[in-house]
Amino acid sequence: MAWLRQIVQWCAGKVRRQMAALAASVAYWRLPARTDRLRAGLLQARPVLFFVTSGARVDTGGWGWQERLSLALVGAEELLLLAPGRHPYVRWLRRQDVTRSFYNAVTGELVLAPAEGVHSHTLRMSPMDGYTVLHWVQHGQTER
Repeated sequence: MAWLRQIVQWCAGKVRRQMAALAASVAYWRLPARTDRLRAGLLQARPVLFFVTSGARVDTGGWGWQERLSLALVGAEELLLLAPGRHPYVRWLRRQDVTRSFYNAVTGELVLAPAEGVHSHTLRMSPMDGYTVLHWVQHGQTER
C-alpha cells in the first residue's frame, strides 16, 4: 500500500504545480512584487487588455540569474515586454511592427516577428496565451 500512497502523492504534486502555473499565467496580480511594481510604474492608468509571464528569461544585471520576461497588451496598439531587475528590460512595440508573428505549437513559443531590436523575440507560453496575443496582433482586441 505504500506504493499506492506514493503514486497519489506524486499525482497531487503534479496537479498542484500545473494549477500554480495556470494561475500565474492568467492572473498578473500574483506576480512577484518587483514585477508588479515595474508594471504599475510603466502602465499607471493605461488599459491592460492581457498580461502573461513567459518562460523566456533575459539578463537584467543580476549576478548569475536571469529574470522572466512578461508581456502586456496595452490598449489596441501597443505591446510591452518587461522584466524587473537592477537594469530592467523594457521594450515597447507597436502592433503594426509585429504583424508577422506566429505561435510555434511544437516548441510552445510565440515568435514576435519582425521585432528587430528586441532581445528575446521568442516567448515560451501556453497555446491559449499565445493565440490570445496573436488574435490581438491581427484584430487589436483580445476577445473574439
